[in-house]
Amino acid sequence: MAYLMGLDAGGSGGRCLLWEVGTGRVFTAGAGWSHPVAPGTAGLGFDLDLEGVWAKLGRAVREVLARAGAAPGDVAAISATSMRHTTVVLDAAGGVLLAAPNHDARALGEGLVLGAEHGGRVHRIGGHWPSPIFTGARLVWMKTAAPEAFGRAARVLTLSDWLTYRLSGVAAAERSQAGETLLFDQVRREWARDLIRTIGLKAEIFPGLVDAGTRLGGLTGAAARDLGLK
Repeated sequence: MAYLMGLDAGGSGGRCLLWEVGTGRVFTAGAGWSHPVAPGTAGLGFDLDLEGVWAKLGRAVREVLARAGAAPGDVAAISATSMRHTTVVLDAAGGVLLAAPNHDARALGEGLVLGAEHGGRVHRIGGHWPSPIFTGARLVWMKTAAPEAFGRAARVLTLSDWLTYRLSGVAAAERSQAGETLLFDQVRREWARDLIRTIGLKAEIFPGLVDAGTRLGGLTGAAARDLGLK
């Protein structure tokens, strides 16, 4: 096992990076994507095509292995990163209820209301003033605009958290991404559960927190098949 792999899901595309441990050589491959306007959002919302992201990253993995001349079993570890300010809401079966990229502003009104009613408190706790690009505002929008879907919400993740969930089957929130939701206490380094309840959200949908570099688990069989890994 001579390689470490990283998956990077950015705003305009994604890539796979493969680092050869013994030599320091780096190999990369990637693909672009775009985000269509979400229906019923007055042009402010955009949909994140998670299956498209996963498929293109899978092709990038196979391409980078070929470039390096590496076998699937040569990869010792894999991790993921992504753009900030993304929101992925899943139901209990892992089905996607909402997936929004970083420039999604469908929660414009909700962001303004959060700022007017709770802005000072949100800023003191998390260091950000409310705006529509944060998960907190999007969840308030979802509660009003899509109550049936909101009622089925079982967990909320960022895009990189969703990628690690897809890789390992373990839902967890990495703290530096959680800090970009409006709902994370930067001093206590935990979810701001009192604030979450105050703005009418369900505290139980926020997964356990981990630091970057924490091992979540092994690669699932499904993920290995999708990515061409062992």
